[in-house]
Amino acid sequence: MRELLNEGDDPWFAPNVPLIVASVLVFFTGIIGMRVVMSIPLELRANWIFQITPVRGGPATLLANRQALYLLGLVPIWSASAILFFSLWTWRYAAEHLLVLALIGIALTELCLSGFYKIPFTCSYLPGKSKAHMAFQAFIWLIFVLAWVAPIERRALDNPTQMARLVLVLSSLAGLAIWRASASARSAEATRLQFEEEPTPAIFALDLHRDGTPPTSA
Repeated sequence: MRELLNEGDDPWFAPNVPLIVASVLVFFTGIIGMRVVMSIPLELRANWIFQITPVRGGPATLLANRQALYLLGLVPIWSASAILFFSLWTWRYAAEHLLVLALIGIALTELCLSGFYKIPFTCSYLPGKSKAHMAFQAFIWLIFVLAWVAPIERRALDNPTQMARLVLVLSSLAGLAIWRASASARSAEATRLQFEEEPTPAIFALDLHRDGTPPTSA
């Protein structure tokens, strides 16, 4: 039945550019969306517990955040994609595309974790910092970029040499993203967990006093 559909008029049972673009867009939307949700203070009342508890920052916090983002963002989307593509395409095409999706998801997840010095769902945030308009513009540009890159993967699915090169490039990008996130977790800033999203003050007081004596408080 599948062979007949492959030779017929239904293009979804063969590798095609629209489905490749859609699957990558779902990965970007799901992983970045989960990363945004992790910054929302859904459990703000638990904030004080972590502030009075000697919670270790740096690599330990990165490992916990990495497990959370992988389990809540990457794994569910990849599993649903595996069910879809193995039901539509032949096993070789599906396995190669799922490998590409996994490498893209790993690189994107690690980029989202770089510079994330918070405990998920517990840090307060200030309204108006989401920059939704910029995210919308970036999403539109992403569609154009994927429309240009997806034919490369489509041709690589029929050429083992090109697929090996594509996997090598994506593996290098994923390794670089992992290294960047790990290096960021070892920085001095990462050792201090962020619990409050405070605005940058418009005026910085030098706090200078005459003769080194602090003023008497009212």
